[in-house]
Amino acid sequence: MGDVGDLDVFDDPEDTETAVAPRDLPQVSAPVQVGGNGQQARAEMGHSAPSSETASNASQRTIVGAINMNTSSIRQNEDAIRLNSVGIEGNSLRISSLESQYVMLNDSVRATTRRISDVEGGLAAVSSMPDLYLEKGEKMSAAASIGGYDDNIGFGTAIAVRANQNWTFGLTAAHANGHSAGKLQARIGW
Repeated sequence: MGDVGDLDVFDDPEDTETAVAPRDLPQVSAPVQVGGNGQQARAEMGHSAPSSETASNASQRTIVGAINMNTSSIRQNEDAIRLNSVGIEGNSLRISSLESQYVMLNDSVRATTRRISDVEGGLAAVSSMPDLYLEKGEKMSAAASIGGYDDNIGFGTAIAVRANQNWTFGLTAAHANGHSAGKLQARIGW
């Protein structure tokens, strides 16, 4: 197992010089009590009980005192571990919530990016719509145009027809990057 004399339980190195080494202790024939601070064993050996001032120091300098100090430290560590576990659980819940919010935000950003791309393509298509008009005496006209927005290019065509002296009808269609736009118009004049 080991020799009790090999255990270092002293806080102050000077205490090791004044302490009684285990080989210098008188032999005790009575049963030895485990625990406490050794007062009963000292009384049985004829030593007086230590004063209250030195009793706490003596208690800390014994193996039992060191074990008691370690047990107290272990309890404090267990309490700290419990508190950390509760904190970790709370942080895990917050992290999980943030992850789900991140997924929702990421989906929203993707949808918004798609919509912006749609709008840009639509703007290019609208900008490529040709103007519709008929000069006096014309029964019909056709037109084509190219337009763009940012890096989107659109192509458009239009046709206008005079129904009678007062009414004119027209149809315009345009397309850009997968997006189409169209317009039907009527005009009356007198």
